[in-house]
Amino acid sequence: MTVAEGQEAKFVVKIAGGKPKPTIKWFKEEEEITTTVEIYEVVEIEDTVTLIIKSAKPEDAGNYYAQLLNEAGTISTNKAQLIVNSALFLSNYSSYFDLANKLKFVKYIEIEGGPVFVKVPEPLAPINKDESVRFECIVEANPKPTVSW
Repeated sequence: MTVAEGQEAKFVVKIAGGKPKPTIKWFKEEEEITTTVEIYEVVEIEDTVTLIIKSAKPEDAGNYYAQLLNEAGTISTNKAQLIVNSALFLSNYSSYFDLANKLKFVKYIEIEGGPVFVKVPEPLAPINKDESVRFECIVEANPKPTVSW
């Protein structure tokens, strides 16, 4: 994900099940993030947890991920890279689109972002040995992700 300096950056995790409900820890690189009112905010709504960097600075650039924990174990999300463009670069333009229009060579801008599960595999009822099972998920990202099972 790329944001301009001073903009908000959001990382979203959607939790599919987990009993008991997992707790979430957020990390930048390999260091756990301590949420502070001034810099980071964590918002939890139903099964979605969002880490918000309120006003991104160049030093906030890096790889972010979440770790979900409960008594059954621990799992980590893929890392999502945050790039923060300096305010100096954009200071004369109100947005990337204004800048692109001034430069006259960009038709559109795609925002890159880490994979997001649009549809996660549903929990299954118990099945018998030798029965078929189908798992389905939909993942969106730019660039297009590769999904492996």
